[in-house]
Amino acid sequence: MKIRRKKEPKHINKLPLKERIGKVYKRGKTTVGKHLWLELLAMVILALMAATVVFLVVSHFINRTDMGTNEYVTYTEGREYVQNQLLNMVQEINNLEVSDIGKNIDYTALEEAIQYEDEYRIEQFLGLNEEELNAGNNNRESALSELYTKLLELYHNNTWSKENVDQAITEYFTSRGMTKEILVEARIKEILDNALGDYFFYSDSVTYLVDGTGKIMYQDGVVDSLNLINAIQKTNNSEASGDSSKFVGIYPVTLNNEVYYLYNETAIEPFSHTVHTDLGNVLGFIAGAGLFILIIFRLTRDKVAYIEYLSECLGEISKGNLNYKIEVIGEDELAEVAQSITHMEKELKYQIEAQMQAEKSKNELVTNVAHDLRTPLTSIIGYIGLVKDGGGHDKEDQVKYLDIAYTKAEKLKVLIEDLFELTKFHQQAIKLKKEKISLSNLMNQLIEELMPLASDKNIEIETYIDSTGTTAEVDIQKMTRVFENLIENAIKYSPQGEAIYVELRAIGDKIYVAVSNAFENISPEEVSLFFERFYRADKSRNSMAGGSGLGLAIAKNIVELHGGEIGATINEDLISFKIGLPRT
Repeated sequence: MKIRRKKEPKHINKLPLKERIGKVYKRGKTTVGKHLWLELLAMVILALMAATVVFLVVSHFINRTDMGTNEYVTYTEGREYVQNQLLNMVQEINNLEVSDIGKNIDYTALEEAIQYEDEYRIEQFLGLNEEELNAGNNNRESALSELYTKLLELYHNNTWSKENVDQAITEYFTSRGMTKEILVEARIKEILDNALGDYFFYSDSVTYLVDGTGKIMYQDGVVDSLNLINAIQKTNNSEASGDSSKFVGIYPVTLNNEVYYLYNETAIEPFSHTVHTDLGNVLGFIAGAGLFILIIFRLTRDKVAYIEYLSECLGEISKGNLNYKIEVIGEDELAEVAQSITHMEKELKYQIEAQMQAEKSKNELVTNVAHDLRTPLTSIIGYIGLVKDGGGHDKEDQVKYLDIAYTKAEKLKVLIEDLFELTKFHQQAIKLKKEKISLSNLMNQLIEELMPLASDKNIEIETYIDSTGTTAEVDIQKMTRVFENLIENAIKYSPQGEAIYVELRAIGDKIYVAVSNAFENISPEEVSLFFERFYRADKSRNSMAGGSGLGLAIAKNIVELHGGEIGATINEDLISFKIGLPRT
């Protein structure tokens, strides 16, 4: 039986929304703060948003006031309305026919009125106006009553149809003596009475329908006729004058195959227009642009000031003030520039100090070379001079003087050779002749050769030499000189009766050699100077200890040329010289 374990629910973030938003904001702010282009982009977006809001607010406010609007009056709308209404009248009059009688009857509503026996509603369903209903003879009520009775019979006898209803209505009109001319006249009167309809577009209007002689048709009033020639001239003069407040027009119409003219004079009402000017947008744009520039200037002020500060720092550094402290602000690219300037400042300072130290070393080298060459050379000249002059010295003294001069010449030769070799190292003119050899065998052989020198000072050499894994690829002659120099120095500078310690170990990919001995009157500060040229612990620079003073400097160059390192340390009463070489 398998036991299924219930999966642990995933971690649910129970932090309040405010804290989560705060964390997202801080993380975003940190990210933006590390990139200058993101900071600038955020500044531009913020400035654009604020500028847009100001633009909308200012333009809306200006447009809501008289400053942002412009009002003007036109008669175009009124003239177009009057013209359209007159054209509709012309078309309506042109379409008047006898068949129009009763064409607007709503048969469904008429049937409903009959169903509810509503006699008084019948006349409004006949599609006739008041003029048409009152036209003809005076038997309107009796005729309507007969029509109602006839329609009621059709409904109750189930003979209700459009044809039967039309026949009954035609009989109604015929019984009243309503001819085509009477009905057309009534219709035209209705059209002329309601000529323009809405008074919103005009204040006063007269409309006449005249025949070819100028006689006014279907119009009650004191005016019986109209001079067509004057009317046409008046129309032309109105159009030529450009007076938009008054409309005069004449239109031909066809009625009963005869041509009539529809004449109209109308006083047009002005129509007021309100339009928005560009002032709101212009002022809004100026306000938005000003705020954008202000925000950008305010937000970038610190960055610009920091750039100016870095420029001042570079100016101070260019003047040679390499101790000028540069303050690093923020974590963006400008901060990296500040750090780079600081690093450059340190590098320049280091190079200048190195150059000064090299100059100082060169001067010291010249002084030391002059001193170490002059001293033996003076002795040689002096002793040879004694031999040359005689001066009452016997032959034995002369031989002694020559021996001393020879010894001094030998030392002078060693010094000059060491100088030449050290110069070759500095000029990288030394080429190594590397061979694979066991450093343990080389060290044992050297120690055996130097044992007599140690015995003369009653010094014991204690060794710990690893016999395995000590194979290295080295220049045998030059590496022998390094080891020999270290052991000879240890014997030379150790007090009588002391011991020196020689170790050789293989650790990892390195072979380490250490030569240690007791010392007198050496401070820890002097240890770092041992590998400089001509340095001796003996401040008086006497050469009683022998050597050129260049041995450790040459040894350092040889070891580094082999890809190794060399150094000296003091541990209690022992000074140790340690070498590390690559292992093969």
